[in-house]
Amino acid sequence: MKGKIVLLPFPFTGLTAAKLRPALVLYKGEKDAVVSFISSKIFKTF
Repeated sequence: MKGKIVLLPFPFTGLTAAKLRPALVLYKGEKDAVVSFISSKIFKTF
């Protein structure tokens, strides 16, 4: 599963609802996983 893009529910700030968003699977263990949510916004760092 590592390296795959999956759809996961991403909660809103108030935790009252969630929306499906893409995430990259960085690590998958036997009972857990580490993912990084993907954004289309480009942030400039200086």
